[in-house]
Amino acid sequence: MTNVFSWEGVSGSTPALTTSGAALSIFTTRKDQAASYEVKLSNVITIASNGPAGSTNFPVSTDADKIVFTVVVTDPCVTATINALTFSPSSISVVDKNTATTTFTVPTNSVMDTHNDPALLCGTTSYALFSDTSDTALTSSWAVLTGPVSGVYTITIDTTVDLTLIDD
Repeated sequence: MTNVFSWEGVSGSTPALTTSGAALSIFTTRKDQAASYEVKLSNVITIASNGPAGSTNFPVSTDADKIVFTVVVTDPCVTATINALTFSPSSISVVDKNTATTTFTVPTNSVMDTHNDPALLCGTTSYALFSDTSDTALTSSWAVLTGPVSGVYTITIDTTVDLTLIDD
């Protein structure tokens, strides 16, 4: 008796899914492949005859005879949670015509915590300074983010570069 397994729903349009015999492998680094894939496993059984009659095949004739399930491939970057930033010092005060700095180590996120190569999945991470919750980063010269140097970023607040910051 021999078994020949085949998969349906696995093709060039679903490169996240590959097969080898009865095995199904699921892997992708492409965000555009995050989707649900219905796959079907069929098994054709062949029984060899002990006599001159030859062998007999028992093919799968309907979907009811197949194992059908859905594989869901998700993009972990969409729901990644960023671990808390820790600033050192934790707060800063800048006196007129002076400069102050604070630093933070590159924070990890849930993808970094669970995958060997998070940049492969989510791309590189960048940081910017914002004055509010808008999508517009500060372009001022008085608040500057630099780094990373050995995984550490520095925020410098320099009131000497913009005298309009000084309250009369």
